[in-house]
Amino acid sequence: MNRNGTTRKRPPSTPQPPRSSPAVKHQAISPTDEEFLDEDVFLDETLIAEDEENLNKERQVLTSSLSKWARPKLSDGYVSQSQSIIFQQLEIDYVIGETHKELLPDRSGPAAILRIFGVTGEGHSVCCLVHGFEPYFYVSCPPGMNPDDISHFHHSLEGMMREVNRNTKVPKFVQTN
Repeated sequence: MNRNGTTRKRPPSTPQPPRSSPAVKHQAISPTDEEFLDEDVFLDETLIAEDEENLNKERQVLTSSLSKWARPKLSDGYVSQSQSIIFQQLEIDYVIGETHKELLPDRSGPAAILRIFGVTGEGHSVCCLVHGFEPYFYVSCPPGMNPDDISHFHHSLEGMMREVNRNTKVPKFVQTN
């Protein structure tokens, strides 16, 4: 409702008789319809401009809040691979993947790949993939063991490891060096 107490709704449209000529596509618009059409277009343009302004403000706020988390650019030494990467280890895990043919040409099949995550002194994130790692532990023999005892101990450990893993395709678990 406006100040005069009248509503500004569009008057109901009267049905138009169908035109016989398809070449005529434009209809005459009454002055009232044209006024409403102009207001609608102006309102749409205003709303679009306001939305764009709000989006720009949100982007600026987001950019400024994310800038403190940005990582520094890589130095030329890292890019040219002339500088060694020294990093602090933060986390380590492993995945099972295919053996790396170039690094381990005499092995094939699935293998553990260690993933070491860390950060350099300059703040660069690092993920180091380690191929060919074999877990190990050392056992010192008690004094007085003779070669026959060591051989028996070796076979006992090997049997226990095979029983735990239940896989006969794996290489020997126990190696003597």
